[in-house]
Amino acid sequence: MSNEVDETLSTFCGITGADQELGIEFLSAHDWNLENAVNTYMETHAAGGAGVPPSPVARRDSRPTPRAAEPPTRAPIAAKTERLVENLGPSLYQPPRQSSSVDPMRNFKKKGPDGFGALFDPPHHLLFKGSLEEAREAGKAEHKWVLVNIQSRVEFKSHQLNRDTWSDDAVQAVVGAHFIFWQHDNTSDQGQRFVTLYKVNTFPFICIIDPRTGQKMFEADDFLSATDLMDYLTAFLDNNSLSTFAPARPQNFKRARVSESSRSGSLDQMSEEDMLQQAIAASLAEDEDVPMSLDDSHPPIADVAVPSAVLPPKAHISLPDEPPAEHPDVTRIQFRLADGKRSVRRFLKTDKVELLFAFAQQSSPEVNSFDLLSAYPSRNLAEVGMEKTLSEAGVVDSMVMMKAT
Repeated sequence: MSNEVDETLSTFCGITGADQELGIEFLSAHDWNLENAVNTYMETHAAGGAGVPPSPVARRDSRPTPRAAEPPTRAPIAAKTERLVENLGPSLYQPPRQSSSVDPMRNFKKKGPDGFGALFDPPHHLLFKGSLEEAREAGKAEHKWVLVNIQSRVEFKSHQLNRDTWSDDAVQAVVGAHFIFWQHDNTSDQGQRFVTLYKVNTFPFICIIDPRTGQKMFEADDFLSATDLMDYLTAFLDNNSLSTFAPARPQNFKRARVSESSRSGSLDQMSEEDMLQQAIAASLAEDEDVPMSLDDSHPPIADVAVPSAVLPPKAHISLPDEPPAEHPDVTRIQFRLADGKRSVRRFLKTDKVELLFAFAQQSSPEVNSFDLLSAYPSRNLAEVGMEKTLSEAGVVDSMVMMKAT
């Protein structure tokens, strides 16, 4: 062994009193670390090594290490007693609260989530505030049909009607001019009475009622887009009038729940004349209970000759830039083009009718000759006058139809 190893072994044996063989065993186990070997020896052999006086180092290392002071224990939270209910009165029984008769769809003062917020608000300025009987009386006095919309708070399509359909400017213009608009939720008192009386099962529900007889003239039990509703309302108004003494004949436009793709495809493929003939055929049908499908084809009832418009030369019509939506005199005109497509553009109420022809020409350059017809009442705008303003022509916030000639 080297001198350093011998010295370490000698020191171990001198401290512990062990022989060299035992010392080599402990030092080898601790990689010849003297301090660790001595500590291990004192922990395992000092108790049984009677007669071997421990050295000062051994005594120091064999003493137990003092434990760290423990953090103080937090005192428990004091118990306290409180009453959950005060002033119960002489009896614990409380009569059930009456359900509120306020219809959130008709709560004009309330906003926020329970009132569906501004986004899903109904058109308050159009809504009739009264019973169905009062709406019918108003319709008879003003010579207007009663347009009914029964909604359901749990059906998103009801809220979608408020957001997308009733908020449309063209729809509001037609409804405000020709209908008493009566809208209620199916859980309100008035709504429940209507649902029971007219046997309504599906929501949202839209129908037109003859104010003279209370008879349903039109009904739809699904969501209708603004363009679809405009098609139905204008066709209905073209074929029914409250100025006649005899009640109008009901038209059942109740449609089956067809897919959106098939429904939009059939409408786009129909011309305006086909749609008019289809409406006339439905109004004259003998079997009023048979629903009219959107895909049904009917033979022409009559050929209605519409004078063709004499269009100014294209070079003489200059279409100005579209006015901003914030302009105080702005109006939105919805076009149904010759190919069935729809387009909406802003104009000023002081713009002339000839600008409508300019936009139609620009949107359908392949059509060389055409007429523009107002939706209701149906008029040839060229005959109304190219120099008339949109306000004078009565087409503000309305729909016009382009018909190739």
